[in-house]
Amino acid sequence: MPADRLRAIAAGIGSGPTDCQHGRYDYVHIQMWARASRTIVPIEEHHWRGSDGAGMISEKRLAPVTADSNWHPAAARRDFPAARHTTAPYGPRGLAGAFPGDPSTEPARLAVQLHTNHPRANGPKAALDAVADLASWHHLNRAERAAVLRFLATVDTIAYAGPMVDWSGRTGLAFSVTDDTERDTLLVDRSNGDVLAYHQVIIRNPGGLTIRVPALHAYTLFVHHGRTNTAGQTATRRCGPVPQ
Repeated sequence: MPADRLRAIAAGIGSGPTDCQHGRYDYVHIQMWARASRTIVPIEEHHWRGSDGAGMISEKRLAPVTADSNWHPAAARRDFPAARHTTAPYGPRGLAGAFPGDPSTEPARLAVQLHTNHPRANGPKAALDAVADLASWHHLNRAERAAVLRFLATVDTIAYAGPMVDWSGRTGLAFSVTDDTERDTLLVDRSNGDVLAYHQVIIRNPGGLTIRVPALHAYTLFVHHGRTNTAGQTATRRCGPVPQ
């Protein structure tokens, strides 16, 4: 059962490579491929956000690629480093994050927080959207990652899709939710509970789209996360292994 598997992962996860980091800002580095009609737009963002909502976003956008062409995400990952970036600083309360405050380690309370901006009325996929949103803004510690997995275990329609490799070559365990038009999949590192990627695929045309299905809706790669004292500074230092 997917729920049993998620709870087992939550019970056994170890420390992550950046769990020892401290600082004023949560730092998250993501790469995205987002559909815009018949094109795919590659985007890279670095997020810094403090508990007061102050911080910074640095963004790079590459030229759109035709979705029907034989494109590959490796091309964008190769081109991101040389691309021009824009930087936007934010004062207190300028960055809302996934929700106000820190993520709870109690699954029921965490569920309330996660559904603040992704209400249950949106359907089962709202749970995966909410977790991806959380991973985009927060450096989650070990207890918080375990709580996220236990929250996902409460999603009735979640399915286990087996091992999967993300677009950066990392292997994780895939958990998906499918509705009438879309299949959304979260990829989780089984050793430390990190969210590695979020893959959203259109499986049935809802009407009005001039695309062939299945088709990419969006793909988010969670490249790195940590904490830093300075907005604009990447949190690159990694911790040594922590005995369990």
